[in-house]
Amino acid sequence: MVINFFTQRKVTFKSEGNVWKAAAWYGLAYVIITIGAAALQGIYKVPVYTFLMNALGAGTGTVVADVVTMLINCAISFWVFYPIMKWIFKN
Repeated sequence: MVINFFTQRKVTFKSEGNVWKAAAWYGLAYVIITIGAAALQGIYKVPVYTFLMNALGAGTGTVVADVVTMLINCAISFWVFYPIMKWIFKN
């Protein structure tokens, strides 16, 4: 996360703001988003696994369900993190 912070700050958003203030907001956002994504996973994970394991069998269904839940989690993180980072890393 440390490398990601500096990469996002300098490369993606080209921010020159206060690094300590941005780091504090980044850390808080990371904790909130991680907890939120985990809570949402509790809602969608069981139905996805149940459906795919019934449709594709236990072995293949589990692997495909792992990939699907990982992609859903990535999408949630992106769509929540990106606007927050635009706010944290102001020019």
